[in-house]
Amino acid sequence: DHILCDEDHSEGCLRCESRPPILCCNLCSPDGFDDLTPIAISKPSRTMSRMTIPKYTPMEAHHKLRAALEDWRAGAARVKFGNLMVRQWGSQFLISDTILDRIIDCAGSFKLTNMDILRIETRWVPAHLAEFGQKILDLVAEHFPPPPTPPTTSKATGSGNKCRACGETGHNSMCFSSSSI
Repeated sequence: DHILCDEDHSEGCLRCESRPPILCCNLCSPDGFDDLTPIAISKPSRTMSRMTIPKYTPMEAHHKLRAALEDWRAGAARVKFGNLMVRQWGSQFLISDTILDRIIDCAGSFKLTNMDILRIETRWVPAHLAEFGQKILDLVAEHFPPPPTPPTTSKATGSGNKCRACGETGHNSMCFSSSSI
């Protein structure tokens, strides 16, 4: 209580006493709240959903990709942040192990083909993605080259419908058999 704080003054402590507000409410001061404009809060846009990666057994290519990504991460972090920062915070400061895991998981599905997919799948810092994303895609393509596209087969020209009367093709509507008359 502010009176107990300063017993020398009958009003109590001037520093601790509660002061009446300048503006009470919009009924007492109708023009007092005109300067306060409501803030429009927009809903955050829904992020794109990520791929569902089925369970898999890591192959040698997965392990080699992890080693290559970790080597690249260590070098890129030193170049971007300097040795002192990397010694203090580690190269995970540039790209986390969780993001590396996601890249490796998606690499086996051969769907990390462009920056948009990499952005959706990793949710990595946009500035880092713009700077280093293509290098990551190159490493993925090096260890998991895209499967060869199947050769396009031209549609074979069929033999057509055979005539029941004479067994030839191409004239079904012109040949009448004696059994159909």
